Amino acid sequence: MGKLLLAYDNTIDECTLSGGSWTTGLPLSYLQTRQIDQKARSSSASTRDTWCYIAAPSAITVAALAVIGGNFTTGATLRLRGFSADPRGLTWAEFNRSAALPGGFTFSRGSVGWYMGASGVLVSAANNIPRFEYSNGVLQGLLLEPTTTNSFSNARDFGTINWTRSNCTSTKNQTGLDGSANGACSLAFTGSPGTLLAGIGGLTGQTVTVSIWAKTSAGTAALGISPDNTNWTTVTVTTTWQRFQATGVAGANCGFRGTGINVIADFAQVEIGAAATSNIETTGAAATRQPDILTGAVASFAAGGLLLEGKLIARPASSTQPFAFVATTNTGDTGIGLDMTTGGVMRGFNHNAGINSATGVNSAAYANGATFAAAIGWDGTTLRASYEGAAAVVDAAVTTLAGTANTYVRGGPAFHLTGLRIYSYAPTTADLVSLSGAEREIVAQYDSGTYDAWPAAYVAATTERMRRGEQTPALHRPATPQSYRYWRLDVDDTTNPDGWVEFGRPVLAWNAFQSEHDVACGLGIYFKPRSTTVTTASGARYFDELPAPKCLDFTFHYLADAEAWDTIYELMRTQGATGEVLVSLDPDDARNLPRHTFLATVADMEKLRAMAKGYWTKAFTAEQLL
Repeated sequence: MGKLLLAYDNTIDECTLSGGSWTTGLPLSYLQTRQIDQKARSSSASTRDTWCYIAAPSAITVAALAVIGGNFTTGATLRLRGFSADPRGLTWAEFNRSAALPGGFTFSRGSVGWYMGASGVLVSAANNIPRFEYSNGVLQGLLLEPTTTNSFSNARDFGTINWTRSNCTSTKNQTGLDGSANGACSLAFTGSPGTLLAGIGGLTGQTVTVSIWAKTSAGTAALGISPDNTNWTTVTVTTTWQRFQATGVAGANCGFRGTGINVIADFAQVEIGAAATSNIETTGAAATRQPDILTGAVASFAAGGLLLEGKLIARPASSTQPFAFVATTNTGDTGIGLDMTTGGVMRGFNHNAGINSATGVNSAAYANGATFAAAIGWDGTTLRASYEGAAAVVDAAVTTLAGTANTYVRGGPAFHLTGLRIYSYAPTTADLVSLSGAEREIVAQYDSGTYDAWPAAYVAATTERMRRGEQTPALHRPATPQSYRYWRLDVDDTTNPDGWVEFGRPVLAWNAFQSEHDVACGLGIYFKPRSTTVTTASGARYFDELPAPKCLDFTFHYLADAEAWDTIYELMRTQGATGEVLVSLDPDDARNLPRHTFLATVADMEKLRAMAKGYWTKAFTAEQLL
């Protein structure tokens, strides 16, 4: 049998909690109330939601961790990590979780921009309004695109003089993709085939992408798309709106064709590049969408780091473009960060007045449609990066830059920005690998590894009915006490039938005491009755049933002077009769751990008494907090 554990001085209330996703009605702040039944509840059971940062004003020592009052299943695990550096960074945003800019950021775009809204229709965003795009109602992230021109003169009305129709008629009488009445056209292709073409002589010889939104009123239709009126790509149009595209070298004319088909069409586009970007409305002349630029707070050339997560829509169309960097201007001419080549290779760059001194800090090529995670760090003379958790690539001879800098993320490639972190220090090469890899986190200096919320031995020895109503302590004790300012607590319970995870009180105890001689024989564990009974005149009894707190009476004999004064006296002085103390009759007894391990208040049963020279005795009663 192990020795009784008293873990006390819970420091959780001194800390700032953040991270994960927690419901408005049961927020993360509820973990800092002493009522165990006032719980924080995650938005879902996904591990993206069920975690939090714990940041203290200064380093705190953790000798024991407990997570009290959770709805954890028997398959749930927890993990505790401690960090020397702040893992939160200066800015931390998940744009596929929240359609909002982080604090300290501004957004600009010098034109209207179209995007797919949450309701499934195209939406027009005015100048300088960010576009948080959706697909089938699911938030995809912040849409960032470069300058792009739609060279079709009339993108939505195919009956105008801007289009040449042969065995094709167009009637503007259908509801548009943006929900507007008569916003889309009915196209009837007769003959073998009928064609709908437009002249794009200014793009001849360049790689372009031709696109159109189309659907049928019934059945399917075979629609041809061509960048040169010679090479045709045939797509199958159904009764659901879809965007179809074809890429190739532009001829004098491009467009669409069909044989004996009827389709409903909207938002045609031809643009330079190998993939379609967001729609650009035109009404009589070509139109240009200006670049999206996200601008952050002042940053430093001396040291810093970025973690960028997203999904690539289109590689840069014609030249290498910077898209995430710290610089003096939003062009990145004097700055440090990431660019992308037309071949989809990300590169770390170090521009001094437009001259790049960085070499070799490159990724593999990303295809259009690929997700990406890139982490980059610098310290004035060294630039390092990691992509998708691969070994970091380093250039140790970059130019030291000067001047006031901001953080910029902008369209260079077209992409959905899903995550962004900005660090005021230079992450190590190991940090960068961890950030861009599966962890998406800097390297912890302490890591508990995953451990069971319910001990396996207890689960094996009990039934679901026996476990019902028992508080899990989810106890973890580091081999030696750990002192860090920043902590992260993760819960993994993805199969929880509730669809979420909740718990009432974390305990970060700086002192975990076990006496050399353990407690005396004769200790007692029992439940303190709180229910009341009313007996009527006829003898019938009615019960007002209330939860009964678990109690433990115990006595320490043979406390050495140091134990008596440094621990027991200090526990009495600092915790009194109301302070929180985690009590475990035997923390090594995994089979019964949830039965005899609980968060309690500890009351005096007698004085701290000297029983012999150099030895002391003290009796306590611990009463469970509910």
